Amino acid sequence: MDDTDWVKIDHVQGVKRIYGIGSEKFGEYHGGYLNFGWWEKAGTYIEAAEALVHKMAEILGLNDQSKLLDVACGMGAQDVYLPRHFGAEIDAVEILWNQAQVALARVKQADMEGKVRIHHGTATKLPFKQNSFTHVLAIEGSQHFNTREDFFREAFRVLKPKGVMALADFTIKKPAKSILEKIVVKAAQHFWACPNANVYNAEIFKQKLEKCGFINASISEEGKYTIPGYFREQRRKETIKARIKIRGCSPARAGFFVDYAVFQAFSRGLSEYIIVRAEKP
Repeated sequence: MDDTDWVKIDHVQGVKRIYGIGSEKFGEYHGGYLNFGWWEKAGTYIEAAEALVHKMAEILGLNDQSKLLDVACGMGAQDVYLPRHFGAEIDAVEILWNQAQVALARVKQADMEGKVRIHHGTATKLPFKQNSFTHVLAIEGSQHFNTREDFFREAFRVLKPKGVMALADFTIKKPAKSILEKIVVKAAQHFWACPNANVYNAEIFKQKLEKCGFINASISEEGKYTIPGYFREQRRKETIKARIKIRGCSPARAGFFVDYAVFQAFSRGLSEYIIVRAEKP
């Protein structure tokens, strides 16, 4: 890995604003996870975060014969969890240099260098050969890619025939009509660093998957199990104090505004958290 300036080739300024500040100070806070979590039965954030990762692995059908590509791996917490519970071999890609470094250190500390490889790169130009993986995973990353459809093409290319892709993502549920609704959606899109090209509903999402060659695409709405629980966690005094310590006052407050905008868009029925599964013929 080297510290390439991916800003020149991908949409990362907004992603850096959301995720990049303070990664090296994150340590084991929240177990190193950044996802929204699956709160159906979870009592703590780490339980919720790992429940979501576990659910995505089950949707993929991971096992000890799987060769998984994890795109937008963040600080690599799921890439330590997945081999322990499913035995998969993993190549993980992260566009933010400081997070890739944290992920690499996490893998070394877990003594999993034989099972997990961390790469610094972009989802829209994956550094792998055609037909390299049995599975592709992206948890809450593909809404940021410029564009998501370009990622679909790359994911299809690197998947083996009969391979499976699973995504945790976001989509528009209904058009904003009032001025307030338009402000809420635009704020969520802007602060969540989602390019205009990625703003569409589930029907168009499925059409884009099919256009890129995927079959048997399914999209389920799961926001009720993810967004409210995550927002409650982010409002806890302990969480707020920890975020300020890790990121500083201004970035922590900006991060909370992002969470609030996403929560408002979901609560008003304007956007939805989705889980996607699709196959390569």
